[in-house]
Amino acid sequence: MKFRKATGLRGEITVPGDKSISHRAVMFGSIARGTTEIHNFLQGADCLSTISCFEKMGVSIENKGGVVVVHGNGLHGLKKAGTVLDCGNSVLPQGSYPGFSAPRTSILPSPETSPYKNAL
Repeated sequence: MKFRKATGLRGEITVPGDKSISHRAVMFGSIARGTTEIHNFLQGADCLSTISCFEKMGVSIENKGGVVVVHGNGLHGLKKAGTVLDCGNSVLPQGSYPGFSAPRTSILPSPETSPYKNAL
């Protein structure tokens, strides 16, 4: 068997969606000014809850399946939600939203599934 030195690598790969990156992409896209396109957004319930929470804080978000488009309002553009934000089962937004939205809104984890349920 003989091996030859490679002269380059060409091709394209598609990386599956990641929950943590999907949450963060929506959060940072929401406080950016302008449009953010998120490709390979993980369409799981927790990530969809993140979209819902930021929509309730006045961010326009289009979920086109393969691509999520966030129309950010800038660093101070989040509005007070008219209702409690339901983060679903996700721990990341529960820890991150207060820093993004305080003192604009109330954020409560889902009592049945929260890892903090005994502290509530």
